[in-house]
Amino acid sequence: MRHRAATRLRFLSISAILALGLFHGPAAAPHPESAAPAGAADQIRSGLELMHRGRFEGAEVAFRAAAAADPSDPDPHLLLAFSYVWRIFQDRSDPSYDAPFREAIGSALETADGRLLQAPDDLRAMAAIGAAQIFDFTVQGLRRNYLKAAQAARRGHKALEAVVKRDPAQSEAVFALGGYNYFADRVPAIARGLLFIPSGDAERGLDQLRAVASAPGWFHTEARLLLALILGSRDEHCFDEAEAHLDAALQENPGSPLILGSIGGLRMRLGFYGEAVTQFEQALQAANEPVPERVRQRRGLRLLLAEALAGDFRLDEAEAELARAASGPGPLSERESETVERLRAEIDQRRGRPAWKVREALAAWQAGRSDEALALLHEGSAAFPLEPLPRFLRGRLLYLGDRCADAEPDLAAAAEADVARPQWMDGWIALYRGLAERSLGNESAALEQFRRAAALRRFRAADRATLELQAGRPPSARCAR
Repeated sequence: MRHRAATRLRFLSISAILALGLFHGPAAAPHPESAAPAGAADQIRSGLELMHRGRFEGAEVAFRAAAAADPSDPDPHLLLAFSYVWRIFQDRSDPSYDAPFREAIGSALETADGRLLQAPDDLRAMAAIGAAQIFDFTVQGLRRNYLKAAQAARRGHKALEAVVKRDPAQSEAVFALGGYNYFADRVPAIARGLLFIPSGDAERGLDQLRAVASAPGWFHTEARLLLALILGSRDEHCFDEAEAHLDAALQENPGSPLILGSIGGLRMRLGFYGEAVTQFEQALQAANEPVPERVRQRRGLRLLLAEALAGDFRLDEAEAELARAASGPGPLSERESETVERLRAEIDQRRGRPAWKVREALAAWQAGRSDEALALLHEGSAAFPLEPLPRFLRGRLLYLGDRCADAEPDLAAAAEADVARPQWMDGWIALYRGLAERSLGNESAALEQFRRAAALRRFRAADRATLELQAGRPPSARCAR
């Protein structure tokens, strides 16, 4: 039982990192209650803008300058701690940011306590204490210090509730509390009881985040991005609303590689690989500054781009992007190495053996010679009738060529082949069969195939099946109408 509780708390901790500011964006205006000197406020705004663009080192310099300009303000220390949370989450195996994070959290709490000694009703200071405790909760949980994480959660939740009770429009507290309320509600009651974690309320949390997203303020963009993360998850499946929040965030922050990459990630999860490719390419272009941070970010974006290209069967391009990512400056992290190996194996799977004519068929298709591509795949499947890949690809190309009735026999034969198939192939066989059946007006048969694809645990585009099952209807009352 303790193991299960610890596992769920670890999930909550990771989620809370995202919830409480993974995408900390630019300020629309100075905080309405801020009494910071103009120079400090300018530095805070600059730091927020840099952090939103993924320039964390520059943001750190700006926040430290803001703290020096106004030593009585806890916000620069809190935002500095927040920038470390992001970097800790990006590479959880690297403990080098833990000590400066703790130092920044300590400075935020000490500064906020000092303000409360002078003015016990200072809501900004109370909100900073609550947010700092929640940030500490996320990192302690990530490091599996579960008792310390639970203690921080209790203190943070209490402080934030007190602020919101007195000022429901205090956006810093509402944003942090909204994220906590949503994710804490995902933890089973028995786990919360074992660790004495305050309960949450998912619907209230979403309402709080929507309120912050709909009003100007420091956390306006962050609330949009958090809502996109939550609503586009496999817990909620509110894909339309998630995409709307991302589109609005990009319109408000044009050219942000982080938002462009987030849009690409959602499109890829939904199986719209061509659209994902466009978003990742734009994100790479936006992240083209010659600084070390951008080098690391471009590597991550190239890996995502390679995955989207592979999903779209643009295999030579995918292999080229993978090579660029792997050969960039500096060693690959453990997670990046695993991604490279997985994608290399998947590209090989998608190419099949030379005798199956897959590579030649894909080249013909991309050159606009669809009849030649289909003929080559027919030749490959006739020569190797037990191999599902040529039949699957032929069915896929027939579907993409709007020949849905002709696609079904090849897709069915690929599904019935008595050989082991990778999950991506099983999932897309079912998806294409469902899409073809729907185009032909056979809705019950289509739904059967979509359910089959959605049930595949390791199918990375399973959300596309869920989207098709929705058929334009929001899946739950928590989705905005």
